[in-house]
Formats: sequence, C-alpha cells, structure tokens
Amino acid sequence: MDSTELNIMGKTKKNGGNSMKRFFYFLSCALILLCVFGCKKNDSKKTETSQMDSADAAIQSGNPYLTDYGTSDGIDIDMSGMNYNLVNAMNFDMAMEPENFYGKVIKMRGQFFSGVEPETNLRFYYCILYDATACCQAGIDFQMSGNKIYPDDFPPEGTNIEIVGTFKDFSDLLNDGRSYTGILCDSITVLD
Repeated sequence: MDSTELNIMGKTKKNGGNSMKRFFYFLSCALILLCVFGCKKNDSKKTETSQMDSADAAIQSGNPYLTDYGTSDGIDIDMSGMNYNLVNAMNFDMAMEPENFYGKVIKMRGQFFSGVEPETNLRFYYCILYDATACCQAGIDFQMSGNKIYPDDFPPEGTNIEIVGTFKDFSDLLNDGRSYTGILCDSITVLD
C-alpha cells in the first residue's frame, strides 16, 4: 500500500486530492466569515458611538425628555418619528416615572384600537406601533377630550393615526386604587 491509500475497516480508499479540497473549503469559509463579521464590527462601532454621544448630550442637558424629543410647535415629546424600540423605552419611562411626564404634550403615530375594561365598562383607546416583524407592539393609552362617542367620532380600528395630547393621571376613572396614566387627546388625525 502506498502513501495515497488508506485502509479503513478493510476497505482501501485513495486520499490524493481530498486534502487540497478540504484546504480550499476551509480557506473559503474563513474568508466569508472574515468578510461578514469584519464589516459588522465597523458598523456597530459607528452606531454605538452616535448613541453614546446622544445619551451624553441628554444627560448634560438636565432634561432629556424635552431636549431630545421636543419640537418647536408646542410638542414636548414627539414620538411620531420614533421606531418601536424608542417608543417601548419611552413607555417604560412613563410607567416607571410618570411624574416626569405629567402635563407634557405628546405626539405619537400608530394604529388605532380600542377595548372595554369589563370591571368598569370603560372604553380605552390605544395608539399602537408594531416592530419590524409585526410580532410585538408598543403603544399608549389615551382618552378623548370633549364628548366623543364611540364608534361615531372615531376612525375604524386598525387605521393609521396621529394623536396629540397631554400626559395625565386617569386613576380617578377606575375608582379602585389602580394606577392608570395616558394621554388626554386633543385630536386624532387619520394618516391613510
């Protein structure tokens, strides 16, 4: 038997060209991995740096809610241009520290939905924003100012809307000690 033959369990196989094929296969895989992960590393550094710069500016300003998210047209927090992750983070902040948001004028875009709370028979309205895969949602509860009647004064459910209103405490609507905050909505604009 010469050096190019192997005896495996009584069978003889030639091994001449396989080692070169394996070498080029592993070399190709290594180059592909280097290209894929090499490009992502540079992009993530740029994104991380810009996020850190934005966070640092918000902290130094003393009031990140107004400085970074406000507009010149009387809107304190403009969530209408935010993606799902930012809206979700802002909702978390509103839930954990609502006192920082009371009285702020908020603007948001999303889809309109409503539902009735069975214990109080109170109708709740929602402006919902979906993530990129449409599997998760973040949104804001709102109540309408004035004497609006559902469904006559509201768009059909699932309609894309923009709402503007003042963040406030609605716990008095529940009358059972539960906390409930949301937007007292001045206007609903249909975007479709």
